[in-house]
Amino acid sequence: NWRTLFTLWRIGGLRQQEPLQLTWNCVNWEKKRLLVPSPKTSRYEGRENRIIPLFPELERELGQSFEECQVGEPYIVWENRRKNFDTGFKRILFWAGLSPWTKLFQNMRSTRENELIEQGYPPHVVGAWLGHTSKVQEKHYLRVLDTFFDKAVQESEKNEETRDTHCATRDT
Repeated sequence: NWRTLFTLWRIGGLRQQEPLQLTWNCVNWEKKRLLVPSPKTSRYEGRENRIIPLFPELERELGQSFEECQVGEPYIVWENRRKNFDTGFKRILFWAGLSPWTKLFQNMRSTRENELIEQGYPPHVVGAWLGHTSKVQEKHYLRVLDTFFDKAVQESEKNEETRDTHCATRDT
């Protein structure tokens, strides 16, 4: 189940303990949506759950996980149901030749948040999918990425080429 857990954390943007709440009844294969019970925000009215898209990578992983689980198993994560995932996750990173980064789980969420915003989804929609407010989003998740600099330079170069072509055409 580690691959499923990692996909839920990294692609789904789930908090560390949220995958333990997921049952197969939370998956709406037809509408391609996943209902995520959210213990952290459940004390706020209307924020007991949230719905996220079944992103293609997430849908593939959950489909494969569904095929591998035992008949009648209600939980998506049926193995590794321990409360502290740090040790097992760090061991996997070690065997993969990777060094653990700081704030393992929050940084996966933050990376996903920034990817979705960069893909053009409005920040309030991404915040709703990941289960936090705009204020929390600004304070903890949004970052200035190198890709923003690269995109700005590429767009500037493209605009400069367009201007040069336009000016050259006007001059002739």
